[in-house]
Amino acid sequence: NARHPLLDPNKVVPLNLSLDKNKPIILITGPNTGGKTVVLKTVGLLTVMMQSGLLIPANEQSNLNIYDKVFADIGDEQSIEQSLSTFSSHLVKLKEMIETLNENQLLLIDEIGTGTDPNEGTSLAIALINEIKKHQVSMLVTTHYSELKQYSFEHKEIMPASMMFDHETLKPLYKLQMGISGSSNALLIAQSLGLKQSVIDDAKLLSQKYESDLTKIIERLNEEKKQLEEEKTNLEIAKEKALETKELYESELRFQKASFEKEILKIKNKEELKWKKLQEEAKNLIEELKEKDRLTQPELAKAKHQINKEVSQTKVTNTEVIHPGDTVLIKPYGQTGTVKQVKNKKYLVSFGQFELEFSKNDLELERKKEIQKQTKPKKSFSGTTPNKNASLELDLRGFRYEDVAEAMEQAMDRAYLANMPYLRVIHGFGTGAVRKAVYEYLKTSPYVSSYRYGQEGEGLNGVTVVTLK
Repeated sequence: NARHPLLDPNKVVPLNLSLDKNKPIILITGPNTGGKTVVLKTVGLLTVMMQSGLLIPANEQSNLNIYDKVFADIGDEQSIEQSLSTFSSHLVKLKEMIETLNENQLLLIDEIGTGTDPNEGTSLAIALINEIKKHQVSMLVTTHYSELKQYSFEHKEIMPASMMFDHETLKPLYKLQMGISGSSNALLIAQSLGLKQSVIDDAKLLSQKYESDLTKIIERLNEEKKQLEEEKTNLEIAKEKALETKELYESELRFQKASFEKEILKIKNKEELKWKKLQEEAKNLIEELKEKDRLTQPELAKAKHQINKEVSQTKVTNTEVIHPGDTVLIKPYGQTGTVKQVKNKKYLVSFGQFELEFSKNDLELERKKEIQKQTKPKKSFSGTTPNKNASLELDLRGFRYEDVAEAMEQAMDRAYLANMPYLRVIHGFGTGAVRKAVYEYLKTSPYVSSYRYGQEGEGLNGVTVVTLK
């Protein structure tokens, strides 16, 4: 949609043109007064304006190349003083172009080979274009020569183009069409300008006698191009309808997905509330039994095991589909990781410098979904049988974050029921995840009087000593 900056923007027909790397030459044909020369001037002027830092009258999506040189041979510069004819003045300019050719140039040549014998002018024009082609120079050239029209179809480096003409109104449309050559329509233009009808009739008879097959080919190609453009328009309409249908389906899919996720969240929240309620009931029951001193240690452990079993059965089941490569939230650690492997309903997840194995309920999809796995770290739980004079030790090295609370609770029950003064918890140094889980439990435990890191000889920061009430 480029426009010549000096023409009335409300009347001028926008120009659409593309110079392809594989077709750096555009050969423009068409009627006189049809706008061929204006095309050359528009391209040249807008190129120089852009390279001078000026705004150009064209759509913002337009792309212009930056050339080292822009040559133009437009119009007649014959000179009596310099003994230059029309033909000679053109040759002087063409000679200068040929002598300085390189790839990054733009040539604008109007009516190439004109001003001399048509046969010799045609031959010279073809020879000039052949020389210019060798240097892959960008060029726009106009002509009325039929041989050049045929030449443009025989060489892949040249893009034929023409100015459109309305045969019904006998008026040029000033619109450039790519990929097809056009007729000069000299007789039709002469008729529209009011030339004597008898002269036009005589010219028509002579034209019919000498009409070349090329004109017929051009007319047929124009008709085929018109049909192709109609088909292209129909395809674009069909494409738009298909896109609309696609958007409708995608919108419905998003709605269904949102409804499903909302329902899953509702169920999940409901189950989590139920689980928390059972946990609270379990804690209250144990406290009540302890206060009444009605249970021995084995009976208490048995009751807690049964309660934990019921609680675990109410935990929310993760219904998401997780695949290797998905990014997941590791709920016990509060960190994200990448799933490496899925096997036997276990998920190997890589996070930080670690690769640990988790159950599906420990994971939650983040953005994309990913899945993979490894061997569970071994749990080791060791302790001495509590008695009145012995201390109780809990070794949590190798435990997972989410298993710490259960192990701590069992050990605290034993220590409390055995009236132990303290509990020594070995959590090691590592990443600090197990230590964090231990401290989170100790903050809420009713058995705890105080706790501290181990001192010299007790294991330092790899051990926590818990004083019981």
